[in-house]
Amino acid sequence: ELSRRIRNEKEYEKSEELKVCDKFGFPDSLFATIMRRSALDWLRKQIPHKVELEGEGEVKEGVIRVIYSSPKGRRLPCINEDPTITIKTNVLPEGIPGEVKDSKNIVEIVEKKGDAYEIHVNPLIYYYLLEATKQNPPTLPLWLSPVQVRVIPVKEEFTQKAIEVAEALRAKGYRADVDDLKEGLGKKIARAGTEWVPFVVIMGEREVQTGVLTVKIRERNEQRQMTLDELLNSLKGFESSTSNLLPLKVSERVVQ
Repeated sequence: ELSRRIRNEKEYEKSEELKVCDKFGFPDSLFATIMRRSALDWLRKQIPHKVELEGEGEVKEGVIRVIYSSPKGRRLPCINEDPTITIKTNVLPEGIPGEVKDSKNIVEIVEKKGDAYEIHVNPLIYYYLLEATKQNPPTLPLWLSPVQVRVIPVKEEFTQKAIEVAEALRAKGYRADVDDLKEGLGKKIARAGTEWVPFVVIMGEREVQTGVLTVKIRERNEQRQMTLDELLNSLKGFESSTSNLLPLKVSERVVQ
C-alpha cells in the first residue's frame, strides 16, 4: 500500500457496474478490440489534426499522439486493462466527459498535462457503456456499437441475399454481419438484442422480391420498411475503418 502511494498509483475496485464490460468480453474479445479501435476512430474525427504519431512525446498544433501502455496495479476491464490507450492532444474536443463514476470508482477520462490533454480511451468506452444501461433498451452510440447492422435471413435460402446486403453496407464502411447460424428466427433476433445491435435487417421472401428491407431500430423500439439507400442514409456519418475487423458471418466469429 505504501509503495503504491509513493508511486502515485491508483487502486481500482471491482464494482457491480463493471459487469457491462464483461458482457462485451473486455479486455481481449473481438468486440472489445472493435470498440477500442472505433473509439480511436471517433476521437480522430473530433480532434482537428494533420499528423498522428505514436508513443510519448510533445504535441504541437495539428499533431496528436496515440500512446499504448500496460496498466499498473489491479487489472480490471475497461478502467485498468491491457492495452491502455491514450490520445494526447493540445485541443480538447467539446463533449468529452472528464471522468466516469461507478459505485466504487472515479476514473479520469481527461487529464491535463502541462499544455496538453490526455484522453483515456478505455474509461471513455466505460462511460458510454454505463450511459447505455440507463436507456430502455440499452443502446450504444452508433460509432461505438461493435455490430452496427445485423442481417438475419428468415430461412437458409435467403442467406446469400443477406450476405449481399451486408457486403454493400461494409463496402461503405459500416460494421455489418449476417447471422447465418442454423437456428430459428426468434433466437437470432434475441442474440442481436443481447449484443445491443442498433439496426437489425430481416431478410425473407418479401424483402428479396421487393428489395424493401424490414429493419428493427433498437433505439426507437420500432420496425420500419426501408430501402438499402434509406438505411445507408440513416447510418451516414458513422463510417469507420474498423468494418473489416468484424467477420462477415456470425459463424466465422472466434468463440472466446
